[in-house]
Amino acid sequence: MPANGAEHVPLSDTLSWIFSEPLDTLARWNRPGGCTAVAIFDPYTAFEVTDHQFSHDLRVMAIMANLQPNTDYVWAFSNARSTTGDSLTLPAFGNFTTAASHGPYTVSGSVNYSGSTDGVIVVLFSSDPRNEQVIPTAKSVVVLSNQSTAYTLPYVRDGMYWPVALRDNNMNGLIDGPSDEAGSYDANDDGYPDSIVVSGGSLTGIDLNLHGMSAHASHDLLPLPRSVSLSQNYPNPFNPTTDIEFVLPRAQTVRLSVFDILGHEIAVLASGMVSAGTHTVKFDGAPVPAGIYFYRLQAGTQSFTQKMLLVK
Repeated sequence: MPANGAEHVPLSDTLSWIFSEPLDTLARWNRPGGCTAVAIFDPYTAFEVTDHQFSHDLRVMAIMANLQPNTDYVWAFSNARSTTGDSLTLPAFGNFTTAASHGPYTVSGSVNYSGSTDGVIVVLFSSDPRNEQVIPTAKSVVVLSNQSTAYTLPYVRDGMYWPVALRDNNMNGLIDGPSDEAGSYDANDDGYPDSIVVSGGSLTGIDLNLHGMSAHASHDLLPLPRSVSLSQNYPNPFNPTTDIEFVLPRAQTVRLSVFDILGHEIAVLASGMVSAGTHTVKFDGAPVPAGIYFYRLQAGTQSFTQKMLLVK
């Protein structure tokens, strides 16, 4: 795959990751290819996946993709599971560009936190991550190492940015619980993220404060999901209850319904305006007969359907 810092990357390329143990390809999303928790892959809209494959021993994951010209890309993911259930130590990250050269500047500072540096990712976003109307694009990414609190984000071009630090302490691939931490640049110490401006030179002294999620809500500090998605219910088959997860990149009106095999709507699990983020709802099949059912998510003009099996 493109090395960290690679330039003039071909517009059709294969990105691959090698793991020390065989991957459990169903560990995360209960579907092939969903075994890694991808924290960032930007710009999302300029990354077209054409195929993905695994090696026979499940130690290599490869993504075939079409890229756009003169575009800076960053990637990072924070968790994967082996077939024995072990968490494979991550995060891993990289920066590459299809342009002839990277941005010439850096942004540096320190991350203030307690405990180990393991798993601290620093990301430079192109817009305020709290803004639910704009999907932020990651412009540079780095992982702290060697017990250092200092960071340097490379390959930065002129522009306005929002620096954010993240740590997935419970190692589930998400920044989603009270044990996890997130923090942003807060120059005036008012509790809200501040932007920085790079113009003709590098910036130093951009310090970030890492906080527990119990103190700072995740939606105030983290990048939003990139697209609407509807996951396979879990467990499946089920008796009598199962969980259904869906993801929204912004607040919007949705309807999540369950249908029997004849197309009759038998339950409405969600209806109305729902906030951006990941949502889980429970379906109770106790009142209905065993059999095949379908659940459908309507979000704006988009519609997604999955099949599930109720056994009794």
